[in-house]
Amino acid sequence: MKYIITEEQLKGINKTIIKLIDTEGILKAIDVVGDFDTLKELLGNYEIPRQLKIDTIKEFMSQRAATGFHLGEFDEEPIPYFENNDGYHQIEFLGPSKAIINVWGGYNGQTDKGEYGVSYKDLPEKSLDDIIEMIINHY
Repeated sequence: MKYIITEEQLKGINKTIIKLIDTEGILKAIDVVGDFDTLKELLGNYEIPRQLKIDTIKEFMSQRAATGFHLGEFDEEPIPYFENNDGYHQIEFLGPSKAIINVWGGYNGQTDKGEYGVSYKDLPEKSLDDIIEMIINHY
């Protein structure tokens, strides 16, 4: 049997899901609706608050990878951070409270020029979104 959801019902579902996210978090909301794509569909234009993204990353890290993990462990490519005269900066490791940024430079970007940590709260929105998407894909 096929059910048709009215626009009014969809608005009610949207409000319920937003309330669930606000009270229980993104990961719990995904458990309830089934997957991230469905969650995004139900949220419509709702933008997940920055602090909630940060809290979700930290929650995931405490549940699944308390000491952190290299993105390659999830078969994920490094997440671009920025590029300047020093080289190409990219997120390659996620720790419990910060992302580890590796800097690559030299000929064809093949020289490892070191690394440094950046607190999740200091990452740009795009980096947070990329981390959230990766976490959700592997949740």
